Amino acid sequence: MQCSPALLGHFTVVVLDFYYLSRRIEQFVALIREVNVTQGSINAVDFLYRLIIGHKLAI
Repeated sequence: MQCSPALLGHFTVVVLDFYYLSRRIEQFVALIREVNVTQGSINAVDFLYRLIIGHKLAI
């Protein structure tokens, strides 16, 4: 029996109907940490523009 990619952890549920590759989420986390160190914080708009993602994910 094979496990689905989601069960193997390749995808992360962001909101009820929205999935993202887990390695992409790790990239988001790295960016947030980097900006937190250099600027002290990041807001959803900056996050959205830096990653070129939709507002649903940025929030």
